[in-house]
Amino acid sequence: PDLSCDGILCAHLLEHLPARQVPEMIRLAAGVLQRGAPLVIETPNPECLAIFATHFYLDATHVKPIPPALLVHYLEEAGFGGIQVERLHPAVEASPSLALLPGEFREAFFGGLDYAAIARRL
Repeated sequence: PDLSCDGILCAHLLEHLPARQVPEMIRLAAGVLQRGAPLVIETPNPECLAIFATHFYLDATHVKPIPPALLVHYLEEAGFGGIQVERLHPAVEASPSLALLPGEFREAFFGGLDYAAIARRL
C-alpha cells in the first residue's frame, strides 16, 4: 500500500529492466515509501570501463547499464532528495594490473565496478 515502507534496497535489478521501465519502477518505489524513507539502488557502473570487459556481459539477462547521472535524474523526477552516489568495488581490486595506470586516469575510467545511489523520499 501507499506510504507503507520505511525503506527499499534494490540491488542489481535495474540493469535487467527495459529502459522505459526504470523510471516507472522508481516512481512505484516513491509511492510506497514513507516520507524521509531511503531508497538504495546498487547497479553496475558504466563509468568504469572494466565492467564491460569483466562482468556486465557475462550475464545474458542484462539489458542496459544505467549511468549514475541518469539514475540521479530519475530519482529527482520521482520526488527523491538528498541523493548521494557512492562508487563501490574498486576495479583495481579485481584487476590488480590497473594499479600500473596513473591514479587520476585509473579513477576516472576504472573506478568502482558498481555504484549505489542513496536517496530519501521527500
